[in-house]
This record gives sequence, structure tokens and C-alpha cells, in this order.
Amino acid sequence: MQIKVENFAGMLPFKTDALLPETAATYCNNAWLYHGDLRPFRVPTELHALKTTTQSIYRLPDVNEPNNIDKSIWLEFDDPYMTVIRAPMVNDKWDRYYFFSPNAVPTYNTRERLEAGLPNYLLGIPGPIDAPVVTPAAGTTVVRSYVYTWVSEFGEESAPSPPDTETGTAGSWTITIPSPPTSVTDARSITETRIYRTIADGAGGATYYLVDTIPVTTTTYTDTKEDTTISGATQLPSGAWQPPPNDLQGAVVLPNGVICGWSLSNDIWFCDPYHPHAWPASYVVSVEYVVVGMGVCGQSFVICTQGPPYVGTGVHPSVMSITATALKEPCLSRRSIVSAETGVFYVSRNGLIQIHFGAGAGENITAPFFSRQQWAALQPEMFMGGRMATAYLGFVQRGELVVGVVKDGSILPGSDGSEPDDGLVYDGLVDIGDELDGIHNQFRPYVTQGDNGFIFGGAQPQNTTFTYVKFDGIVESLFQDEYSGELFIISKGKVWWWDKPQQPLNSSYCWQSKQFQFPAAQAFIAAKVFFSVPPEQAIPQPTEAERNTNQTQAYDPSRQYLLLRVFAGGKQVLVREIQRSGELIQIPGGFKRDFWQFRLEGQVVVQNVQLATSVKELRNV
Repeated sequence: MQIKVENFAGMLPFKTDALLPETAATYCNNAWLYHGDLRPFRVPTELHALKTTTQSIYRLPDVNEPNNIDKSIWLEFDDPYMTVIRAPMVNDKWDRYYFFSPNAVPTYNTRERLEAGLPNYLLGIPGPIDAPVVTPAAGTTVVRSYVYTWVSEFGEESAPSPPDTETGTAGSWTITIPSPPTSVTDARSITETRIYRTIADGAGGATYYLVDTIPVTTTTYTDTKEDTTISGATQLPSGAWQPPPNDLQGAVVLPNGVICGWSLSNDIWFCDPYHPHAWPASYVVSVEYVVVGMGVCGQSFVICTQGPPYVGTGVHPSVMSITATALKEPCLSRRSIVSAETGVFYVSRNGLIQIHFGAGAGENITAPFFSRQQWAALQPEMFMGGRMATAYLGFVQRGELVVGVVKDGSILPGSDGSEPDDGLVYDGLVDIGDELDGIHNQFRPYVTQGDNGFIFGGAQPQNTTFTYVKFDGIVESLFQDEYSGELFIISKGKVWWWDKPQQPLNSSYCWQSKQFQFPAAQAFIAAKVFFSVPPEQAIPQPTEAERNTNQTQAYDPSRQYLLLRVFAGGKQVLVREIQRSGELIQIPGGFKRDFWQFRLEGQVVVQNVQLATSVKELRNV
């Protein structure tokens, strides 16, 4: 009788151990399974020390070496929900960044000012409330209306003032302009005033054209320009522009230079394309339910709410269409929302939800993996999400996944795999308390801190890729870098780079097989494990003289490649340190069992595991 496992798969918690596919795991942590083999992640890399109050971050790439993450500038925020959006236009000469949070009004700043530690500017410029005072040239042949706007040093323009309409004649018109009040100039860099006047068209209407731009400190202007001179100038663009609402809770950037945000009143706001300071009220649409957050997929955006998700589409804010999906899956966590090329993901009470790109349809993609009770026991309301390759990577904020036997949504006492040694003798071996009972989400190996995250990649061609992950420390926040796609973790007062490609140290994984059940009791006596040592592996080649043969040993990542544990009938019967790929492993004999299982703990790349009831049979596996 033989067992061979290759194309290592992840976990299927919904199924009991004996019913799992041959390559599925009953427990898996810190393993990358996308290649079919079993391989580790890199050890998280410390990048930057933070202030004690920092709860979220943003990375400014180095100007000269944008791909050198080690040389980055890190913006730090006391606000856990701060969203930073780079100016949605090509080659913005000021390199501006926009800041949105439920705990502060919208602001922005330039990179130069950020590096200098200068405060943000308020986003948007309120329009003047006082009309200009116009003194026309004497006469009654010409009717003109004048308005003015305020302009920042970055070319951002306010809505126009109320008009002053006067009758006169062609010649010299004097326009007196009120100075902007301090309520407008404070925390804004207003430098200019633009003056517009009307030119009548042949249909009885009139259009405002730019007359001139003057310093904001100048309060009087004399207009002597002919209509033919200004009719080719810029028309007033900002008639409906206004600052964003102060209660904007967050924002995302859409294609075509549009920033989209949401307010406390469930209104969805849009900036004018390529004008992040201008948010016309005419663009606003509303949804029925409280908005939790938003995500973007291609030309569409998803509004995650306390009710069903909504999908919005449109090439311009004036023609946006927003539709509620039929999926009744409220979003539990704003920080669980992840935008990806295949859709928008978020966490609900029932599982991980994906709203598909282009289709506007959604599904619970973890439904085949978890029961509702199992999912609820993992504390999904605490999830924070990110993207790793094509997989969803989630962590529990300031906590751990509750891994244990689930009954009616609760974790049964004593089911976390921590039962003490009962001192019993089993088939000549001492029971070390490492007992498996067929409940595959029970086991928690050798740690005081449990798993605090997971990776879910759905069903791949060869396997499933759900696995637990553990970061050593309390995870405060995640940050997905838009410039590199890399994921960064805030923990222990520092920024950590998750799975840095150049990191020479590997983390340790644990992969536990299904329970292999046989028609009759079997006695497996031989095994082999084939693996390769990654070129970045920092552990020296182990030697036979250093081999640990203690049957109660724990895996030592500082000096061991791999441990193999074999279980018969739910009891551990072998612990073996493996030093060479394909070496023959003898399993103690003298007993037979219906159920057999094994566990791998290590940091080398395992291609397959083979067990047989004789050495001869092992040659044929």
C-alpha cells in the first residue's frame, strides 16, 4: 500500500479530514502553493521605524530611484482610515497628493511641501459671495455682466462670484473686486483673480469669456478690451465648481482623471475630470444604504454598503450609472476591501465576496471552503485585506484567527490543539500531547501566538490555495503600495515588507495532510521526501552528526531544513529531521491502523512525499 502527495493544495475547512482530496491539507500555514510544490514565504523585512501614534502610512518613491523601496519617504498618519491619492493627471508639475479621511476635511499638498514637513492645504476654493462693482463707460449701447474667480498658485479655480450687470458703451469699464476673506485664504494658496465678462451671441444668450488675470492683491481693474479681442479667449469653466463636502469619508481614483468619494449622507461625489479641487453638486448620486467603502475594477467602481453592493459605470461624472446588485452581502470591514484586475473583494458575514469585473455580478467565493459558522468564528469583521499576486491576503487587526472546533458559531473549549501531555504510552511510544482527532481546523503548532492571517486564491488548475499565515506580532494595518504592488505591514512600531523577493531568509511553513483511510488496517514502515534547497536559503547544510533524533522535538528554523511527523490512528508515531532529499526514512512498525497522516514543517521547497508499507513498494511509488 502506498501514499504519494504532490501538487500540494491548501485547506478545505468545510470538509472533514477523511473526505478531503488526496493533495489537500488539513492544516497549512505560511506556505505558497501556487506552483504545486510546497514552498515558504520570505521572512518579513523591517523597513522603517514609525512614530508611536502611527496607524497608517503612504510611500513616496525616491525621485531618482523610484524602484528602490529602501530609499522611500514614508508619510505617517495617526488616522487608520487615511486615504492618499496621487493627482490623477499626467505629469503634474507640482506632484500633488490628496488626503481623504472620515476624521478630517479633505486636503492636499505637493511633494516638495511634504518633504519639507509643511502643512496641507484645504482642498477646493469656495466661490466669492460678493459681486464685483462695475462702473461702465457712459452710454446705453452695451450691456455686460462681470464675474470674477479666485485662483490658487496651482491653477485651481473657484466658482464665479455673483454677476454685476451694467449698461454702458464700448470704452473704459472699471471693475472693483473685493479682497478674499481670511476664511477663504487660510490654509489655501490663492494668488490670482480672474475676471470674466459676457459677450452676447446671435440667439439672445451670452457667454462669459476671460478678460484678464490679475494678482489677488489688486482690487481695481480697467477693461478696455473689444469683444473681438476676448471672444477667442477661455470661456468660464468653473460655473458649477465647488469644494468637496467636509464630511467626505474616503475616496478612490477612477479612470479619466476622476476622484470619487462618499459622504455621511450616503451621497456619492465626483470631482470634475482632472480637476481634483472641483466637485460639482450636479454630479452627486445617492444610494439607499450606509456606505462602508469603495473599490475600483477597470472602468467600473463598487460601492460596498451595509446592504447590497452597488456597481457604478460611466466615462464622465455627468453620466454615471449606479445599480444595486442582487447580492445581499453587506460589507463588514472597510479595510477588507481590495481592488484587483479581476474585480473588487470584500468581507461579509458569510464569506469573502468578489464583484466581478465588467459584469456587475457577485459571488461568495469562500462558500465552497467554509461553513457560515466556521467563517464567523474567524472574526471577519476585523479583517484587513491586500493583494499578493492574484491571491487575497487578509490579516486580523490586533488579533488572531480563532482556529478551533466550531459548533453553532462558537469555539469549543480546549479545542485549540493545546491539550497537555497526558503521559500515556501508545504502542511503545510516549504520547506527547500532539493528538489529531479528525477536526482539521483544530491544530495550532508550538506557538503562543496563533495564526493572524490567511491567503485565499480560490481554485487553481491543480489545487486550492487557502492557507493560514502568521506574522510574529500584532498587525495594526496593511498598506498596498500603488507604485510597486508590494504589501507592507504596520506592526511593533515599524513598517515591514511582506515577502520581499530579495530577503535571504525564509519563513517556516507547516503543511499537514488529510487523513488517509484504508479498507483494512495498514502498517507503513518507509517514507521519502523529495525537496530542493532554495538558492537564497541561509541555513548551512545539516550534517548527520547534528541530526536531532528526539521524538519530542520542535522544528528549529535556525538549523533544520525539514521535519516529518507521521501519525497513525491520530497518534504521532514518528518525528524525523530530514537532511537530504530522497533519504530513506524508517517508520516504527509493530502495529497497524486504518488512518494515516503526516505533517511537514520546514523552509525548503518540497516536490512530493511518499509512504509505503515496505521499502520495495517505496521504489514503485
